[in-house]
Amino acid sequence: MSNLLSKSMEIALQREAANVTAAKALEGLNLSLAGAKIPGSPHTIWQLIKHLVFWHDLMLDYAEEKPVAFPETPEPGWDFPEAPENQDELDATATHFITRIDQAVKLVKDVEASGNLTTDHPVFELHMAVGHTAYHLGQIVLLRSQLNAWPPPSGGYKFGA
Repeated sequence: MSNLLSKSMEIALQREAANVTAAKALEGLNLSLAGAKIPGSPHTIWQLIKHLVFWHDLMLDYAEEKPVAFPETPEPGWDFPEAPENQDELDATATHFITRIDQAVKLVKDVEASGNLTTDHPVFELHMAVGHTAYHLGQIVLLRSQLNAWPPPSGGYKFGA
């Protein structure tokens, strides 16, 4: 198998192409933004971040062939408070998520380089993380837009402008 999976993951998760990277989507977040309740939205930005971390950690652990107990229902992946306790928790969680994305892409590259990647390999399941991550990062960008907090401090396209 070629490096097609790692290349597509890298483009989708680590580059500013059609998607926004996690680093960009989470840049400049503060407690007020992360915990803000938007009318009509079932989740806060913080809950979306925690949901992404929950599932990404499970999928990466599975790909690394560590023992994983996947929940039988989706509820555990949404059972988080509306806001972080403090800025340090928010920053540490965002950093953890971005680091785990980098680890996932590296893992796929390493398995591809070994020649052992097949559609039956646990690493192949990380392809699901790409769509899942892009979907929820899009929700975060939308919520930030509704809070007049998009684009982030480093700039970017202001959707709908």
